[in-house]
Amino acid sequence: MRKPIRRCKNPDCREWFPPRFQNEWWCTPECGVVVGIAAREKKRLKERQEAESKRKKEVQQERRHHKIRKLEVKPLSYFHSKAQAAFNTYIRTRDAEQPCISCGRHHEGKYDAGHYRTRGASPATRYDETNCHKQCVPCNQHLSGNIENYTPNLIEK
Repeated sequence: MRKPIRRCKNPDCREWFPPRFQNEWWCTPECGVVVGIAAREKKRLKERQEAESKRKKEVQQERRHHKIRKLEVKPLSYFHSKAQAAFNTYIRTRDAEQPCISCGRHHEGKYDAGHYRTRGASPATRYDETNCHKQCVPCNQHLSGNIENYTPNLIEK
């Protein structure tokens, strides 16, 4: 039976040799040291790469989780819009039997909750019931609140 011949794994040597053991891949002990060090470095590099990819996956998962949580938490403007819609509905219901505060007419059109002091000019009175009354859409939106007619009717009310 013929003994197998192998080529040395040391990149500097690469000589053919007959191995004494089945797991021997180098021709001399010096070549064995070089091959062993290279194998250890390759193993360390692989472990570092695996650790880095694991860390990247964790960071990516954390970002994804943070994004989902951020979408679940609503901004303050969301709650302001919901509260304003409920407040406006209340004002229209409260003043349902009364005419428009500005022009004094009843009509079949849509009504708004018109603020005497606008929400932009006075955010503190945004939800104040004494600052807001039923107003028709033409007066509130097209005539910018129709303040010149709003003032005397508000004093009278």
